[in-house]
Amino acid sequence: MIYAKNNPIPSDCGKRYRQCFEYMFCFSKGQPKTFNPLTEPTKSAGQKIKAFRITEVGRGNLPDEDIGREIKTQRKLGNIFYYNVGTSSSRDRIAFEHPAIFPEQLCEDQIRTWTNEGDLVYDCFMGSGTTAKTAHLLDREWLGSEISAEYVALAERRVAIYQGELKVASFK
Repeated sequence: MIYAKNNPIPSDCGKRYRQCFEYMFCFSKGQPKTFNPLTEPTKSAGQKIKAFRITEVGRGNLPDEDIGREIKTQRKLGNIFYYNVGTSSSRDRIAFEHPAIFPEQLCEDQIRTWTNEGDLVYDCFMGSGTTAKTAHLLDREWLGSEISAEYVALAERRVAIYQGELKVASFK
């Protein structure tokens, strides 16, 4: 999947293009056990797809009485997800003490897609705690790893606001 940035942060990249997307991975052992796809409305909902048949003289539409299936009202999104970055990407200011936060909506969309309430969400690069915060708000359990003691403290502060009490293990 691709996380495309609607408003990538300007930078002098030298002799290359600006980095305006990142890859996203969802790892599972075997088939993912949960998939709750995000959907969008279809433009032609309710209309019928014309059925056709390939014959020895070519391809042609079938008579009106043999019309194909009805177009569904919703369809799955593609695998490119567009999000704003920067000041519009988080609802709390604590997050911005980290230099590279993920948009909360990105975390919410991916957590809703791959888990159900009560499931465990693991973030191997915890950073400012966006995944932990979002998992908590969506009634998921969470676990995270972070090598920086400074960012662990940041994530602890951030999550504590939403948990009402501090339930995060510190790594010293």
